[in-house]
Amino acid sequence: MRVLTVSVLLAALLAGPAVAAARLPTADQVAAYVRENWDDYARRLDGAPASPTLLAVKDVRCRDLSGAPDCAFTVTVRLADGVRRDQVLASSFEWAPDGSLEEVVVLRSPLRST
Repeated sequence: MRVLTVSVLLAALLAGPAVAAARLPTADQVAAYVRENWDDYARRLDGAPASPTLLAVKDVRCRDLSGAPDCAFTVTVRLADGVRRDQVLASSFEWAPDGSLEEVVVLRSPLRST
């Protein structure tokens, strides 16, 4: 019994620290956040000369990235000339103390190859 316990503890230590799974936002929560913060997102669109009108947020896909929600989504916009366009955007989030979403900037260091 003692050997089994030591083996389990050793395996847990070698696996490294456990990262709690992130609570992922729903598609509706992400869409609401994008709508509320559209001015910030509009600046990220490729080649949009003026602030486009947001028509839809769709195809929301969120994943747990090292304990933080990371989401990709497609926005449908209408440009100033009336052309409609889809573009994929992404955001990393964290949960504010009041339970709302907050976008965060995630800095990742490059992997070292030795």
